[in-house]
Amino acid sequence: MPVSLLNDARRRLCADLEAAARQQSAERIARIQAEVQADAPPAARPAGPAARWLLRVDRPACLETFEPADWQDVEEVAVAADLEPLSELQPQLERLAGRIGRDRLRLALPVITRGWEEQDLLRRLGALRAAGWQQFEAANVSAWSFLRLNADGGDHAARPSDLALTADWPLYTLNASAAAQWVEMGARRVTLSPEDGLDNLRELLPLCGERAAVIVYQDTPLFISEACPAASLAGRCPGPNHCAYTRLDLDSGAGERLAVLNRRCRTITINRQPFCVSHRLAALQQAGARRLRVDFVLRAYAPDETRRIWREIRAGCVLPGTHPGNFDRGLL
Repeated sequence: MPVSLLNDARRRLCADLEAAARQQSAERIARIQAEVQADAPPAARPAGPAARWLLRVDRPACLETFEPADWQDVEEVAVAADLEPLSELQPQLERLAGRIGRDRLRLALPVITRGWEEQDLLRRLGALRAAGWQQFEAANVSAWSFLRLNADGGDHAARPSDLALTADWPLYTLNASAAAQWVEMGARRVTLSPEDGLDNLRELLPLCGERAAVIVYQDTPLFISEACPAASLAGRCPGPNHCAYTRLDLDSGAGERLAVLNRRCRTITINRQPFCVSHRLAALQQAGARRLRVDFVLRAYAPDETRRIWREIRAGCVLPGTHPGNFDRGLL
């Protein structure tokens, strides 16, 4: 056979194979899209016209100066379960419950629990559940195990629906399949990632309905470590009872302005500018957001500062000294 005919046959065969591969790929993508649509978690109920607000705090004391109008449309407050001494946390929870009701309070479990912290967390959860607190927020899949181990004082195969859990944003929910997985595991609500962008949110929110919460304001942790920068700089650790280090401000070579925080000998790095998209509330609601969340965590928020920021966010103001993350740029 002449080489010219062989080359022509080879080109036509390759073209046919490429066309068949494109057709198979298109059909496979269509099947996956249909499966994702089918697996999307159903909305708990039809979306209403007004958004409801969720608050997440490290310490209830930062909400002490809230006035009755500040609680309007606040559906829930999540409080860190692992930070305050239990003898101080429980009275603070009771005081807050006296203002907004127990059914509007949720206890947030930590995103990281080291081996040496597990028994303390289990004892704490046991005391809180014994005191009647039954609504929790999971930032790690370990939350399911901790709550089951704690149930009735032993290893108990509690049904997921009995855990009254919601999923925090470190349980990444960047697509409908992920949202469906958390709901299947018993989460009654998911929290969409602050790393997400408006383009993807527009696709995801209609699928998740009211089961999804969108973070509007937050000091997002960029890095969590057990290494202490203050001890590294000083060449020694004075011990937790003699340590004065609470925060270290750093500027990176790339121009990033960071704050390195000491949280019980755990180092948490945040941007000195909080993430905030309060000026895009209309776009979020138009995209289908019905639950909006504001976090006052990590940074030491004074009560008056918390109230001022809260009111500006709800008014849709542009907060100076904040950044919008990837909101207007889509996914990374």
